[in-house]
Amino acid sequence: MGIVFDRLHMFDAEFRRFSVERNSQPKFEDFRDLIERLHNLKDISFLVSYIDPSDQDLLPINNDDNLRRALINAKPLLRIIIQRKGIVLHLPLWIYTFV
Repeated sequence: MGIVFDRLHMFDAEFRRFSVERNSQPKFEDFRDLIERLHNLKDISFLVSYIDPSDQDLLPINNDDNLRRALINAKPLLRIIIQRKGIVLHLPLWIYTFV
């Protein structure tokens, strides 16, 4: 049995939790589809990024390797940021915090 990540995400003032096993080797497309379903983003282009806990850089999650790297670097939280594609916002649309 692998280590389970509790995922806490925020949409407006609503919080939800879900888990993924670290050893499950999640696929980016599956992860992106989950976010799309959770927020009804079917016809909306969006970008997924995370905040690197070591230097606070905002890094993209756009393939399986980047997703794997983001999950490995989660110490103890991994913050995922969802933004509309092509729009630069000062505040992200949604922030996911992975415990």
